[in-house]
Amino acid sequence: MTTALDRLEQSGLARRVKNGSDRRSIMIEATPLAKEAIATIWAPVRAEGLALLKKYDDKALEILSRFFKDYCDIQVKHTKRIRSLRRS
Repeated sequence: MTTALDRLEQSGLARRVKNGSDRRSIMIEATPLAKEAIATIWAPVRAEGLALLKKYDDKALEILSRFFKDYCDIQVKHTKRIRSLRRS
């Protein structure tokens, strides 16, 4: 982790900040350069995603939300199953 943080700091994307409530720890903060890069990359994705969501009414979004939750539950179930195979 230290190496990764060192590289992020060296590239100007992150900085270590003292934790005001716990002097034994630090917090990692994104720099303005990182925030600009994030906006450049993700702003178009966000805009298109919001436009896509506007195509669906509340009922359709409820159905989609339920589907993705149920499908996530299936993935979690089978992740546990697959992990248990290693022990066998």
